[in-house]
Amino acid sequence: MGNSALATRFHFACTLCILLVQLASADTIYNEKEHTAERRLQSSPDTKIFWDFNHGYTPMLQLPNESFTGPKTLIIQSLPPGPEEQLLDVTSRVNRAYARRWGYDYLSYIGNSPDSYLINELYRMRYTQLQRQDNTTVSDSGTFKFSPISLSCSHPRKYDTVVVLQSDAMIVQLDFNILNLIPRNVSQEISSIENENSEVQATDDSRSLFAGGIDTDPWNVYSTVEVWNLNHSFFNSFSQTWIDNDLKENMGRASNEIVMKDLLSVLQNATAQYSESSGDHSVPLLRTIPKEMVNGIAGTVIKQERDSMSTQVVTEQDLFKIIPVIQGIADNTCYRYYPLCEIV
Repeated sequence: MGNSALATRFHFACTLCILLVQLASADTIYNEKEHTAERRLQSSPDTKIFWDFNHGYTPMLQLPNESFTGPKTLIIQSLPPGPEEQLLDVTSRVNRAYARRWGYDYLSYIGNSPDSYLINELYRMRYTQLQRQDNTTVSDSGTFKFSPISLSCSHPRKYDTVVVLQSDAMIVQLDFNILNLIPRNVSQEISSIENENSEVQATDDSRSLFAGGIDTDPWNVYSTVEVWNLNHSFFNSFSQTWIDNDLKENMGRASNEIVMKDLLSVLQNATAQYSESSGDHSVPLLRTIPKEMVNGIAGTVIKQERDSMSTQVVTEQDLFKIIPVIQGIADNTCYRYYPLCEIV
């Protein structure tokens, strides 16, 4: 082979290497159409955000007589930067397959904002007048600054239901509709109110505000799974109280124990206020998810390796114990529901 041909190949190889390095190091946002659903990734030094936009698209394996026109639902896995990202690499494959199966959107958020901020921002995204150009808008408690979640969307998305999972949690029953955990009372009408932006907005008190692994007698937490009804008339005031409480406690990315105890305290106060308020209270503010469905590694619908209340922030040492367990569960779930995990 001549020197000219060798030089050409060497130049091509160098160019390709430089391009790969640039792609790997750049803050990227990309849109990819694959299997009719949209994906979107945004990364920065502080956060990593990944979206699967499935709502409005035809699921790949739609079963007969099923409708995907129900409440617009988002499944979110939220975690701090660090070792937990390795857990997400395992569990997100299963949760994304579940979301695709039901036509729900999926979001993974790696960053330092507490869940109270993320849930409140998803609620704020429902407003059409979001002042996105300066990254701020005005809320009841002052100026609300957007995190990269809303800025990573091509347009605001108005979710009705948000399901929050930890980094090691997986929905293992892919034929189970997660909305069954927060069912609607069909005898109760959906009403409308005017919000602070003078928009007429539907409220849905036919479903509880919150469903989770929480006992109320006595108050106790047995799972970190959270299901939120963003249409509930009590949601706005509740989320503001939750944020204010996190600000007071300097809540950032703390351990599960601290986060869940904080949420439990706010839920207790909200339940008392709700029972004293006027209106139809035939649907409880909080709904308990049956323990057997979300009971750690033994959960029949959602499995989670870590103890919801005793495990602190995950360390590299913890991964040696956790990853083999959740990898086995993920592989078994994907085998049972093949080929759903292959199309995400």
